[in-house]
Amino acid sequence: MSTPPDDVLHENRLWRWAGPLAALVIFTAVAVILHRQFAHLHIKSVFAHLHAIPRRQVLAALTFTALSYWLLSTYEVLALAYLRRAIPYGRIVFTSFIAYSFGHTLGFSAFTGAAIRFRLYASAGLSAIDVATISAFCSLSLGIGLATVSGVSLFLSPSHTASVLRLHHNWSILVGALLLAAVFAYALWACLARATLEIRGWALRAPGPWIGITQVALSVMDLSL
Repeated sequence: MSTPPDDVLHENRLWRWAGPLAALVIFTAVAVILHRQFAHLHIKSVFAHLHAIPRRQVLAALTFTALSYWLLSTYEVLALAYLRRAIPYGRIVFTSFIAYSFGHTLGFSAFTGAAIRFRLYASAGLSAIDVATISAFCSLSLGIGLATVSGVSLFLSPSHTASVLRLHHNWSILVGALLLAAVFAYALWACLARATLEIRGWALRAPGPWIGITQVALSVMDLSL
């Protein structure tokens, strides 16, 4: 078996270091930008403003945050039920909390969350395809909640929404109706479809009435908090 030429090996070494160097450059640039943005702030003034917030509001914020993260974990419970995989509930909640915490903090939650899920779920026997399905299911659930809440807002309060988005009154109603129609179509497909839907080689199986309706309800509750 012949060995690769020296120039190919050298190019491979360069590409191996390209990712870490790019991440270092981006991290340094973000650190410099944040330093310039927060240079005028002082830690004492920050703590003074925090102490000025009433305890009732702080407790309410913590409560709603905990409820929101718990509702986010229910997406993963439904996704695992869709995959017919049994994972201990405590592990699901822990994995969901870590994945969403890093995803919301670092950004690009669809990628960072998927990487963390794969790391934590791999030891439980889940494959990369399973983790990708879970991440897609969670993203879809969030999209359903956004579409439902936005559709209801646009449809029931078109004047206010039109003034904020600078749209015509009729356009607000039309967009709201289309969003609600899309959610309704998904719910019908989830409840009634029996055949497998293939999209670019991916075979999508309808989740069924219990998972589909629960998914819509939990996503609306999550976005309403």
